[in-house]
Amino acid sequence: MLKKVAEILKGSYVTRTSGFLDVKAKAELFKEISAALGGAFSMSHTPGNVLSTLRIGIPYKQWEIILTESDTRPLKFEVAFESMLYYELVIGLEDSFDKILKKLGKTEIEVGDMAFDKQYLIHSNDRELTCKLLNDSIRKKILKHSLYNISYLTDKKAKRSGLTSVVNRTLSDKEAYLDLVTLHQLLADSLSELGIV
Repeated sequence: MLKKVAEILKGSYVTRTSGFLDVKAKAELFKEISAALGGAFSMSHTPGNVLSTLRIGIPYKQWEIILTESDTRPLKFEVAFESMLYYELVIGLEDSFDKILKKLGKTEIEVGDMAFDKQYLIHSNDRELTCKLLNDSIRKKILKHSLYNISYLTDKKAKRSGLTSVVNRTLSDKEAYLDLVTLHQLLADSLSELGIV
């Protein structure tokens, strides 16, 4: 069920983006971020160089934080894990449709932070872990950057999991990118400290 919710959130965000945005203009910014964090930068193109995709792989402890952004897709962060526990989480910006579903009894988790609970709809298979995972530092950074959605989904059979988040397409400030990398480092650390990964 949570996987379906995550896919719907991702799909709805992509359809709300403002069409084409030339990311080649951000190539130097991505190179700077990559160099500052010891990452590996690459740029790929579709045949005929019609569309471009920027990618940075940033090593962090035993994981890799991957940032991608393309001419037609928003900034996305991904981190793969070996899962220790079956845990799933989907967080998305609350819109008017979500508010209607909430009034109709759609269950969600609230973390006790009024500003965060008002802005985000949270679904998880473990309320207690979710409240611990989304600590004060993490919630503040999510609110600061208005992340569109975050999902953490587990493949029970493969004992693998992935953290994916989507950020708006208009980000162009180096400090904001670096702060978002810090957010994903905090999320990875919190997942580890809680024994989820």
